[in-house]
Amino acid sequence: MSKILRDAAEGALRTMLSPIVRFWINHLGSIQRFVGILKEIFVQVAVEEIKKRGEQVTISRISIMTGLHRLDVTKIYRGEVEHVQSVPDVVTRVIGHWEQSRAYTNPDGSPRILSIKGRKSEFAKLVATVSKSIGPPSVLYELERTGVIEIDGDKAKLVYPLTRSVGEFDRLIELTSKNVGTMFSSIDENIRQVNKVPHHFIRTEYDNVLVGAVPEIRAWINREGKKFHKRVREYLASRDQDISPVIGERGGARVVVAGFSWVEEPEKEALTVE
Repeated sequence: MSKILRDAAEGALRTMLSPIVRFWINHLGSIQRFVGILKEIFVQVAVEEIKKRGEQVTISRISIMTGLHRLDVTKIYRGEVEHVQSVPDVVTRVIGHWEQSRAYTNPDGSPRILSIKGRKSEFAKLVATVSKSIGPPSVLYELERTGVIEIDGDKAKLVYPLTRSVGEFDRLIELTSKNVGTMFSSIDENIRQVNKVPHHFIRTEYDNVLVGAVPEIRAWINREGKKFHKRVREYLASRDQDISPVIGERGGARVVVAGFSWVEEPEKEALTVE
């Protein structure tokens, strides 16, 4: 790869990684685990690429392709790396303990409002049951920053319980990961011009839209998006061998059409046209 293409690729990678890192910081936070996962993915993808070429998968080949140390590659490839839980951090364990332990819940099972001032506060005791290495102020700051708790004077209230958020979180993350994976496959094939007709890849953006029209716009996009996907499903169903079989024709092709929108209101007062 030429220096121009390499610089362009690195610039694009920085742009793409920024929202991922921002999401990671807001929800998980640990760079150590982020790097660990990155190493695992590097090994996983290297193995897939080697197999695609019909070559033998070896530790040396993976190491050369990824730049990872042979020892790291060996541990990851042989499954010797411990996979942490999906919610591994101290902050999340504090939330789980807060909403599940009898010591920190009301008779009806709801999380109690806890005192937060001082080393002997209820919150400090809660944190101590989970970790001795991270101080209560750090955990409290992170919980407030991410909107998990509300602080009123010297009391803290849990407003975003783990049991309520994990199911929806997992569902959205799974959908996002699938969409991102498919999107990169689409980009890669378009760049390499694999197909005579390229994959659909379009973005529409306006940056001076009426703030008062935002609710209407969100509703319209959702409504029209559902209509579009309904038409797509009907169209593809008429060509799917499971739903509308055609004798003698080969099936098995996979078609993915995804969509999303982002509507953001300005932080400061925008110019009003008079």
